[in-house]
Amino acid sequence: MSSSTILVQGVVIPGGVVCPLFRTVSGETLSLTGLSVSQFQQGLVLGLKGRWETQSVCMQAYPTLRVEHISVKEIF
Repeated sequence: MSSSTILVQGVVIPGGVVCPLFRTVSGETLSLTGLSVSQFQQGLVLGLKGRWETQSVCMQAYPTLRVEHISVKEIF
């Protein structure tokens, strides 16, 4: 995975056990690190800035984004 910073926008979705799950506007599902599962409610639209993790502690088989900055957009 790349060490460059990426920007994504999408919505927090159900199903995260250790890490929150996030669906991007393009339909890709991601696991998120750097924040708590209970920190954001499902349906919250976020803009995220972060970097891809090469190894993840998340239990889902999705690419993992280490979140470095969060912008709350709205509740979906």
